[in-house]
Amino acid sequence: TVLHEELKESDLLPSRNATFVTDISEPATISKMIGLASVLGGKGHPEFSTADAGYSPLAVVGVPRTIKVVAGDKHGKLLGEGGDEVEGKLIQTGFQGPAITGKTTDHGDGTYSLSFTPQVVGERELHVTISNGHVKGSPFKFHVTNPRAVPYTELSTAQSTFGTYTQPYDVAVTEEGNLAVAEYGYHTVPLYSVTGQRIHTFGKAGSAGSGDGQFYSPSAVAIRGDLMYVCEDNNSRVQKFSISKRAFISKLGSSGHGEGCFSKPRGICFDPLGKVFIADHGNHRIQVFNEDNSFAYSFSCPLNPWGLAFDLQGHLHVAAYGSSCIRVFTPEGTEITSYGSGTISAPAGIAIDAQGYIAISEYGGSARLWIYSPNRTLVHTLSNQLGICLGISCDKDGFFWVANYGNNRIAKY
Repeated sequence: TVLHEELKESDLLPSRNATFVTDISEPATISKMIGLASVLGGKGHPEFSTADAGYSPLAVVGVPRTIKVVAGDKHGKLLGEGGDEVEGKLIQTGFQGPAITGKTTDHGDGTYSLSFTPQVVGERELHVTISNGHVKGSPFKFHVTNPRAVPYTELSTAQSTFGTYTQPYDVAVTEEGNLAVAEYGYHTVPLYSVTGQRIHTFGKAGSAGSGDGQFYSPSAVAIRGDLMYVCEDNNSRVQKFSISKRAFISKLGSSGHGEGCFSKPRGICFDPLGKVFIADHGNHRIQVFNEDNSFAYSFSCPLNPWGLAFDLQGHLHVAAYGSSCIRVFTPEGTEITSYGSGTISAPAGIAIDAQGYIAISEYGGSARLWIYSPNRTLVHTLSNQLGICLGISCDKDGFFWVANYGNNRIAKY
């Protein structure tokens, strides 16, 4: 109001689109003008606004993707109103070729839906901006692929397999397309090619240990860029490695029941901003850590949570081993729903592909593989001729890789 009165006293009558030049040198007035410009440009501050674009870095040609953008103000508080300029563009990595501009829906409460449909196979970046500034984490990397050649409903057996040493508990796909395998009984995490050639081995083969870079029954493995995280059942901790440098970086957690302590961690995944979600199997909870290894928060998940995966809407799916179902949570820990009860027996592994299809491995029962649609409807049951399977991961081409614990193999579906 004061600034408005000062402008009236200057005898200037600018229209909405007019441009004028004047000499205003008083610091207090300059500060008021900056504040007014901020209001006129929208209340959302890019640094404190987020998007859930990175829950799955995979996308499929012709399949729409919708992400949620949450606007925050310059003080870090969530806004309760709309009106900001939110935009998303899908751009070829390297900034070559035409961009695809997403459709933005303003929900009027400080949240926005941004929808886009990839048209071409390849590496892409999703640039999400608010008030012309990138939101936290933007640009987000996507690998766009064609739809699966073989629909899940037509799967009858594994397309290929290769042998590992003993008791593979989990498998994860690296950015280069290789496979990291948590070999529970051999106390190692080797890197394999997709044809089964052993490329490198983390840990000392056949020898359990508790030192840095050693393992005692590795139970879960997850990849984020060049970083590899490994959970250990019997050391009750998580270690972090550089894949390219083949080197130990750091560790988090220890055996116990307090914040940041574990009892047999058996599942791990990431949110778009690098937060690490860990299934604290023996403590019946999910623990969340920041990228710098500091503890963030935890929430209860009774009856032995195991595998973890985020869906395309940003909900966390937990293979609830003890309750024989999949439980679905918000990232903050509010339980939304569950599915598979009365059907799946003791689920252990779970993975979600770029179209939102869900693959679940069953430790109990008949050790089957289950495929659910994005709306959590059962579409296929795969009788598993290979025996008990545990961890599952999805590669860039939409294939599921499964740790075949019962027969010391990795299987591709």
